[in-house]
Amino acid sequence: RYIPVIEKLCSIAKSVDKTLRQRRRSCVVSIHKAALKVIATSIFDCFDKLRSYIDERSVDHGKDAEDHVLISNVSTSLWALESILKGTSAFSPSRRYAIEVAIQSCCQENFGCFSSDDIKSIQNLLQKLKLLSEIDDNIIQACDCSFLYFHKEIYPTLVKYVYQSSQHLQAGRMQLIMSAFSDASPMLISSTYFDTPSSNTPLYLEQYLSFVIKDIFHEAFLLPLCLEIESSLRLLLFAKNVDEMKPPNPRKQKFDDLRKYIDMPPLYFCGIIIYTKRAIQRYLERSFYNFSTVGICDSKTYADMAILGREIYGLDLMDNNLPAENARGVDIIEILENVDSFASKYNYNLNQQNFVERKMNNEGSKYLKTLGIESISHSLQRHGLCIATSLMKEIHRYLQKHFQQLLQIFSNDFFRSLLSKESRSFEQEKRDQGCTKTYSFERAMLLRKEIVKLNERDQRDTAAEELFFLDLCKEHVTMIGNMVGLARLIRSSKMYTKNQLNQYLYKSECGSNPNNHHTGKAKEEESDVLHTLVHDFKHVMTADNIDGDASNTFSEENRTNYMDNFYILIPALTLTWLDQTLLGKEMLNKKFQTFDAFYTDDGFSMGIAFILELLNQSVTFDNLNWFESCRMSIALNRKDTLAAAESLNNGVKSSSQRRETSSTTTLRFGSTLAQSQGVQKQSGSNELEGNELTRLIVTAKRLEKRKKEVELLQFSVLSARVFFTPQTS
Repeated sequence: RYIPVIEKLCSIAKSVDKTLRQRRRSCVVSIHKAALKVIATSIFDCFDKLRSYIDERSVDHGKDAEDHVLISNVSTSLWALESILKGTSAFSPSRRYAIEVAIQSCCQENFGCFSSDDIKSIQNLLQKLKLLSEIDDNIIQACDCSFLYFHKEIYPTLVKYVYQSSQHLQAGRMQLIMSAFSDASPMLISSTYFDTPSSNTPLYLEQYLSFVIKDIFHEAFLLPLCLEIESSLRLLLFAKNVDEMKPPNPRKQKFDDLRKYIDMPPLYFCGIIIYTKRAIQRYLERSFYNFSTVGICDSKTYADMAILGREIYGLDLMDNNLPAENARGVDIIEILENVDSFASKYNYNLNQQNFVERKMNNEGSKYLKTLGIESISHSLQRHGLCIATSLMKEIHRYLQKHFQQLLQIFSNDFFRSLLSKESRSFEQEKRDQGCTKTYSFERAMLLRKEIVKLNERDQRDTAAEELFFLDLCKEHVTMIGNMVGLARLIRSSKMYTKNQLNQYLYKSECGSNPNNHHTGKAKEEESDVLHTLVHDFKHVMTADNIDGDASNTFSEENRTNYMDNFYILIPALTLTWLDQTLLGKEMLNKKFQTFDAFYTDDGFSMGIAFILELLNQSVTFDNLNWFESCRMSIALNRKDTLAAAESLNNGVKSSSQRRETSSTTTLRFGSTLAQSQGVQKQSGSNELEGNELTRLIVTAKRLEKRKKEVELLQFSVLSARVFFTPQTS
């Protein structure tokens, strides 16, 4: 309860001191000197009677020698008093002491010139002269707050009270309190606790400065102020971006209460200048930088907060020189944190060399994220090229895991036996019919049905078992292809980043001379980098390297026993992929989705090419001629469908002509009940024919789409196999 009283006492005392120090101009000094002259003249006028008496006695020659000496002493004292009082307007302690001695000498022998009232008047004038001469020292002594040094435990409470109570008052009260704290510095400077190794400042004063500035001012005033400003900026930004939050009411929340602390003049304490605005700016810059480095997605948020701080509070915050949030796509850190989620939520596009987010089921997102060369390059520039090495290791681990799961599927005895039987049957027919034998579309459909029938042996649910064998195999192949595509994308992004950096190297170091020594050195370094990138890419894609790193998974025995017939499963996998791809593209235009929507899925083709190269089954798969057979079968089905639709269309036209003729005849000659019933039956059959015609046309369009998808898959597989073809010099 005494804190407000102490604060008011210190504020009033330092306000008076500050007013007299800052506003004491030349006119005030002149009035002060004139007042001293008036008092000095009044003192001298009190001795007029004595001076007249001495003048009369000094001309009297009848006096004896003792009276003559006494009169001479008084005359000398009067002369000294007159010279001091009229000689100057500054009355120092020594001058005042001389005046008192002269007055005492004059009043020692009372010649009947002074009454008791005159003596009291002279004493009062001397007191006024002393008080007015020492007015500066008296004010300093009266406004001295050095006693607070011996009660430092109240400093935090006093500063907190000033901060909380001055929100609706003047923020300049903090300078008054700091000035009160500074009054202890002369006492500390005069102490004998010296011998600091770093400076000539007394240790008492150095410790006092550290205590007041760091422990009191920063903790009790500056830190709460910075936190309140940061919170207000955060709430303002949330109110702008979040619909559920209401914007702040300017009548209830006064931003000027915080603004006056920011705009207040610098604080002075023991010769040290404390800039409050700069301290707030440095705190916010450090806070925004730390939060931006921790949360990548929040960098734009803190950039917006810095803009609001400039507009509302006038804080000129420096740019943290960090790259902005990766607005071009997904950041590489997000991929590294959860590779499994990325592979399942993104589809690979082989031609554009990017990843596109799948529009997940029951998610009403209007925009899809993408990941391309520029996105990865932006992330590499932000996090460093070494982050790509960590991601490649994570990709390699992911490939090993999915190959292990794929081997577990092929380890099923019934499944492996079915594939082996299909392979032997096809090879036997090929030897019987010649080398032109192709793997037919009907055979792939039959194999797909046989895989589904495996459920009946194990007495399991048909859909679940189909998902286990075909859909699950297709999913693993697609995941493997996505990871291989990601490795290719990282390689291209690293080359793109290196080229972007090398162009500055050539311009700055090489100049216009292409044969410069630095140019050759840079080219050698570039070739070394490219060789390293190709080696890293081959480290993931080469069968021999993966076999060496995953010897348990890709042992020669496992590959011989389990996956030697993988190529014969590709036609059935293609049919499963074809159905899901068409369904995914249809979901793009539907409002209510029952399946994930996407328009590209080249991870399947990349996975097939990678696994075939890994198992050395590319030539064996080419001997199936599967894509040509599938395309021809779909084309024949479409042709037959169009022919049936055309014949049905001709029948509908002839029926309509007959119905028109019959109706015309009926209108001319009248109709019976039997004729009317025959017309109704004929119209009903025509309606059924029209529905059948519509169904055939829709079927033909679907077959055309399936044909295009098969062609696209064939071209994608052929293009992906180029990446695994050995380079010839």
